[in-house]
Amino acid sequence: QVINRHEVLRSVLKSEHDQRWQEVLDADSWQLNIIDASSDVTAQIGALIRQPFDLSRDYMLRATIINSGENDHLLVLVLHHIAADGWSMPVLLREFVAYYHSYEQGSAAILPVLPVQYADYAIWQRRYISGELLSAQL
Repeated sequence: QVINRHEVLRSVLKSEHDQRWQEVLDADSWQLNIIDASSDVTAQIGALIRQPFDLSRDYMLRATIINSGENDHLLVLVLHHIAADGWSMPVLLREFVAYYHSYEQGSAAILPVLPVQYADYAIWQRRYISGELLSAQL
């Protein structure tokens, strides 16, 4: 649900002939990975963290549940820094917790509609920062 809500988490970066663009992948196509724990869970987590992202194909957030016992599970989230920053993390965490609690209670999480997506901000920024202002910032 968090992935569906935030286009930037399901965006890929395409390029062709020196042209680059953001392409938003369809909602509900993202997959949660579930694996069983090996004898060295730390090594499994390290491998998940070190797995590179292909920005032209991969979702910007990967999640894996490691089953480490009948009632023990570990959730490993790997988020590419191109899709989120320090300001984004509390927002994503708050939404994740809201969805998790609603799931536990068997109810639907009610979150306000997002007024803008990252692409909206990027368009605004590109229009605002141009000409002399862009030269000064560079």
